[in-house]
Amino acid sequence: MKTTLVACLIFSLPSIAQVVYIPDANFKTALLNNAAINTNADTSIQVSEALAYTGGINVLSHSIHDMTGIAAFVNVTSINCYNNQLTSLDLSANTLITSLGCSTNQITSLDLSSNTLLTNITCSNNQLTSLNVSTCTGLTELYCSSNQLTSLDVSNNTALTILYCFINQLTSLNLSSNLLLTDMYSMGNPNLRCIQVPDVAAATANQGWMKDATSVYAVNCNEMGVSSPNLETITVFPNPVSTSFIIKGLLPEDEWKIYDLVGQVNISPKKENSTNNEVDIRALSRGVYFIRVNHQKQVNTFKLLKE
Repeated sequence: MKTTLVACLIFSLPSIAQVVYIPDANFKTALLNNAAINTNADTSIQVSEALAYTGGINVLSHSIHDMTGIAAFVNVTSINCYNNQLTSLDLSANTLITSLGCSTNQITSLDLSSNTLLTNITCSNNQLTSLNVSTCTGLTELYCSSNQLTSLDVSNNTALTILYCFINQLTSLNLSSNLLLTDMYSMGNPNLRCIQVPDVAAATANQGWMKDATSVYAVNCNEMGVSSPNLETITVFPNPVSTSFIIKGLLPEDEWKIYDLVGQVNISPKKENSTNNEVDIRALSRGVYFIRVNHQKQVNTFKLLKE
């Protein structure tokens, strides 16, 4: 009897050891429901299944709190965990990913130093206080808006073409190395007084670049004093708003547009209507928007919350 029991235990141990530990039930269910991952259609993810999978992990909007177990998927090329309830995310084992989408979570820090192949990072709407992208030298698109970043080093990201870093707490931003940057949104950083660029005239003329009116472009921010323009002539109220708001202080030559968080224009009035001071936004979905007002040769940007 003892011999039989021992033999059974020994026989069972290998199968237990081959199962990926996934404590979050929602994360596990999402993986099990992916037939390309759960190839044997059982109730567990085997290590062999995780190793064999070379596609992307797409688990957006699954109420996931913990992605423990993702480390077993060492051959995945992309991870999308948008709109969950994550507070941390360790992707140090996922060195082959080229795309990461983890926006709309509660992540406080994100160390991507092991993910050197990343070309696209979307981590907006979190609680990030730090973001390390220095080793992602092939990065072309970085969306890190609506966080709590006080600094952002993109000096090694010379291939960067898109940078959205609006609504943070940035105090400095050096874009001297980012010669390919076509789209740059930095509005909503009240303490960002100076943005260092290789060419002030080119940065100013670039229609794809948007900054606060309180920020200026300079070749060397350390060698100049920065003063804040007077924005008291333009005000937006009420805010938050559910139906309509008023832009006070518009002049006949002023123009304004409303953008969403990804930079798309949602409302762009005709020139003859651009000075209307009441704006109906009932057609817009709930969320955060930006109002960009060209007023007296200055670009003023206001954050608007639609309830």
